[in-house]
Amino acid sequence: MNHKTLVIGLLALLLLGWEVLAEVRKTLPADNIWKTLLDVKWKKAYSEELKTQVEYPVFSPAVKALEGKTIVISGYVLPTTLYEGNFTMLSAYPMAQCFFCGGAGPESVMEVYVKNGRRSFATERVTFKGTLELNATDTSHLIYKLKDAVLHYAQD
Repeated sequence: MNHKTLVIGLLALLLLGWEVLAEVRKTLPADNIWKTLLDVKWKKAYSEELKTQVEYPVFSPAVKALEGKTIVISGYVLPTTLYEGNFTMLSAYPMAQCFFCGGAGPESVMEVYVKNGRRSFATERVTFKGTLELNATDTSHLIYKLKDAVLHYAQD
C-alpha cells in the first residue's frame, strides 16, 4: 500500500465514527493534553497533489498556542512499518479504540520522532517529552508531530 492510499483511507475513516469519538473522548483524564489536541475542526478543500477533495485541520487557538512548545504527552504506541529510523506513532487511545481501528479521528494520533532513535515499545501507556509541530497542509503526514522526543518519566 502506498503512502497516498493510506492517507486517503485515513481521511475516509475520519468521516466515520463521530458519535463513537464523542464517547471515547469522555474516557480521557481532564488534565490530559489530548483534550486540547482533540479540539480540531475540519474544512474540505481540493488537494492538487491527491487530485481530490480532502479534509484539512483547522486548529483551535488553544492548539495553536502549543505549537513549538515542549510538551509532555502520554499515549499508546501503534505498530507501524511506514517509516524507519526514529519514527513511531502515538495514539491517545489503546489500539482497539485508536483512529485506525476504532472511532477516533486523526487528531487522536501523532507522529513521534524519537531523539535517540526508534525503539520497540510495549502496548502499555508511555509518555514522551518533545516539541509539538502542527501540520495543516501536508497530506502525507499526520496533523501532529512530536520532534526531538524522549521517553519521559515522572522525575524528569
